[in-house]
Amino acid sequence: MTITELLSLALFAALGAWLLLSRWPKMGWLPAATLALTAWVLALAPLVWGAFLLLAALMVLTSALVTLPPPALKRVDQWRGYAQAACALSFGAIAVQYALHVMQLWEGVPWVARPDLVDGFLPIAAGIQLQAWLVEGYWDGHHPAGVILLLLTLLVSLGVKRAFCGWVCPLGWLGERLYQLRLKFWPAKLTPPAWLDWPLRSLKYILLGGIVAIVLSLGGKGSIGFLNGQYHQAADLKMWYLFASPTLITVLCVALVVAVMALRRGALCRYLCPYGAWLAIGGLLSPFKVRRNPQRCLKEAKEMACDKCTRACPAGIPVDKRGTVHSDECNSCQRCVSACPVKGAVTVSLPGHRLPLSPLALVLWLMLVMLVLPFLLHGADLWQSSTDPELRSLLLNNLGFLGH
Repeated sequence: MTITELLSLALFAALGAWLLLSRWPKMGWLPAATLALTAWVLALAPLVWGAFLLLAALMVLTSALVTLPPPALKRVDQWRGYAQAACALSFGAIAVQYALHVMQLWEGVPWVARPDLVDGFLPIAAGIQLQAWLVEGYWDGHHPAGVILLLLTLLVSLGVKRAFCGWVCPLGWLGERLYQLRLKFWPAKLTPPAWLDWPLRSLKYILLGGIVAIVLSLGGKGSIGFLNGQYHQAADLKMWYLFASPTLITVLCVALVVAVMALRRGALCRYLCPYGAWLAIGGLLSPFKVRRNPQRCLKEAKEMACDKCTRACPAGIPVDKRGTVHSDECNSCQRCVSACPVKGAVTVSLPGHRLPLSPLALVLWLMLVMLVLPFLLHGADLWQSSTDPELRSLLLNNLGFLGH
């Protein structure tokens, strides 16, 4: 893994370590020992396990000298914003590293490594890889991180619904910033009527369906043929060229997406993102859902007109009118939980309000799936691309001649 990828994954570790230490200030040795043991078992490069051991030592020192205050429930939204901003910063660093890598590819073999996390922006290629693996048992070595990230985000959604959208996705963070900026100049809240909102929400599923149709049209054997072709080997370079030398259509599409994000909160996730549709389908299978306990809720318990949970929801879900939220638009942001004035009235929990999922547990699940598993797969040589840098340079210099 490259240094920017390590920094990106370390952000999850840092956030999780803070939560762990704030919850159990005398048990900082436990996550520290886990990190150190993981690094040792994986036998990664000295830079990698050295960074792990340094982080472990800092955690032990912090737990021994400092008792951190527990994260207040009312500050959950603030910390979620910090997590998104940190991930956006790390993705920006990855983009810069990739840009330097491609610039050096023009001249030959680059000394700036290619960050494999960019494969996560190749959803069609990832779908084809997944089909080849499931149907034919063929594992693609050119962009393996793409299919791994596709499966890891699905695993996240099976546990904590669309928490990846609500806590990690940098585009979600960017959309929120654009929306808040627009409110300063035009404070109107633009919400389409229900009869229009539903068709618009269907767009992301139509886009996902189009991707699935393309993948299935190839079949198992066709998928292997595509994966062995030069077009697939240069897929990330094609993506780079699309934005580095945009056509008028590309510019107009990007401008439209930016405008949509600014006009309505969470519009990209709600209307246009096929990854959001993919995670929403997985989230419907998650046993953890937002549940309202009428025995504690002020509406039933004290017959008060309280709808703070609904007003806090960025997706506009009427939480105060639901016993259990089954909506595919819930992204586990826990704003409704933090807004509720009565502890335990609104929770993310199993049926019967069992095992309420705290922000701590949610972040730990994200850490496990998005941090530990990628390192394990990297140690098994399943993460990094096997495409020869000289071949990649040749493909870059002949992008215009590559067809499907």
